Amino acid sequence: MRITVLGATGGTGRHLVAQALGRGHQVDVIVRDPASAALPASPRLTIHRGDVHDPASIAAAISPGSAVVSGLGVSGKSQAGTLTAGARAVVAAQPARIVWLGAIGTGRSADAVGRLTAHPAPLSPGSSSTRPRIPRIPVRSSSPTRNKRLPRRDTGETAGRRL
Repeated sequence: MRITVLGATGGTGRHLVAQALGRGHQVDVIVRDPASAALPASPRLTIHRGDVHDPASIAAAISPGSAVVSGLGVSGKSQAGTLTAGARAVVAAQPARIVWLGAIGTGRSADAVGRLTAHPAPLSPGSSSTRPRIPRIPVRSSSPTRNKRLPRRDTGETAGRRL
């Protein structure tokens, strides 16, 4: 399987890359600065320069038929919009599969980032609220870790096992 990892240089992303390589997958990573990526050397690892705010760079790095796994995260309010930009860029690239991980706005990050998105107009016709409506997506899991708080490294390892 060919897997493309976003956020590969972060805490969760590094584990995703290691797990995918350890299972013998071809791995593409998209990073802003390949020179400082510090990822493990492997003939199955290809590093692409890209930025979620440049959808063309994301599309160019995603191979047809690949699965995109995002470990993308933000560290503060100055990066607001990064997750939305990343999601839009990945969806526009039309990979075969998308796995999006995230916990921003929960735990300690709730105070750090505040409200993540702001929309000037209602998101659904007839809605009087400008607050984004976030759909609830049912998640099926047989994992014993379901609904439990995990340390960051465990989150990446758990996601890697799901590949």
